[in-house]
Amino acid sequence: MNKLKVTLLASSVVLAATLLSACGSNQSSSTSTKKLKAGNFDVAYQNPDKAIKGGNLKVAYQSDSPMKAQWLSGLSNDATFATMSGPGGGQDGLFFTDSGFKFIKGGAADVALDKESKTATITLRKDLKWSDGSEVTAKDYEFTYETIANPAYGSDRWTDSLANIVGLSDYHTGKAKTISGITFPDGENGKVIKVQFKEMKPGMTQSGNGYFLETVAPYQYLKDVAPKDLASSPKTTTKPLVTGPFKPENVVAGESI
Repeated sequence: MNKLKVTLLASSVVLAATLLSACGSNQSSSTSTKKLKAGNFDVAYQNPDKAIKGGNLKVAYQSDSPMKAQWLSGLSNDATFATMSGPGGGQDGLFFTDSGFKFIKGGAADVALDKESKTATITLRKDLKWSDGSEVTAKDYEFTYETIANPAYGSDRWTDSLANIVGLSDYHTGKAKTISGITFPDGENGKVIKVQFKEMKPGMTQSGNGYFLETVAPYQYLKDVAPKDLASSPKTTTKPLVTGPFKPENVVAGESI
């Protein structure tokens, strides 16, 4: 797995362009101001070279405030960190989408919706692994729901949309110890998850719909961390496991990955 390095730069350091205004009323409008370029950057760039194997990725990101490192999407509320952690898999979704954000096949996982049975079947890619070489499993997908629905984890991501999953509200309120509406056809260590809904919704075909989750969390790596300590644990902040093409080599809180 490749190494990722992203550095957060304060905007006062990055800002390099200055506007020059007229100093006197006798100057013409054509010379009163001068437009300067900070650089010649294209919105999109197509690299003609072939992709290399291995290597390091270094990216600078501009922000007025320090980032808050949190690799679990269910416990994170920092947009800056979500962007910076993207190459490592971070909080990026499991599923590929088209230009209209509709789910398509070919991602780290595929999703199939069935209106008649009111289910979503998520199938993880067979070769999907964590950065320590361990398999990403069905339990890793289900565990993300636990971190959001169990109040002990301190997540603020619980919504009425998620309550449409059978049994998730009972788990959220403590009436149930497990989520009855999330099952594993091939077992917890398998690659298939079935999510049972109370009713189907039109927006379920698009990413970000909020009715089911699109990320995973490394259950085996995190299961021994007390729920109240998970958000501050090095295992979710500075020493995470990731699924993306790049893994973080070093994380400095508030500053860099």
